Amino acid sequence: MVTTYKPPTDADLWWKALGFLRTSRHADYYAMRLDGSLKGIVEGRIAACKSYAQRLIDSGTWEGEAWNQAIRVELLESESN
Repeated sequence: MVTTYKPPTDADLWWKALGFLRTSRHADYYAMRLDGSLKGIVEGRIAACKSYAQRLIDSGTWEGEAWNQAIRVELLESESN
């Protein structure tokens, strides 16, 4: 059986970004909620993540690896390998 990779949905990316901010940048998360910038920040991170993944895919990186790397860098603020 052959399985086809399915990239994360915008909702998947939203919850991953929000979860990271809520748990790893707790004070920033609440400050963004209070000043109303949270939605825009998360949307910007998602756009950056999608763009990063697409650039990697366009350069020949396997789609699954491209998305994993883009999520680590853009949503989880982790170093790229």
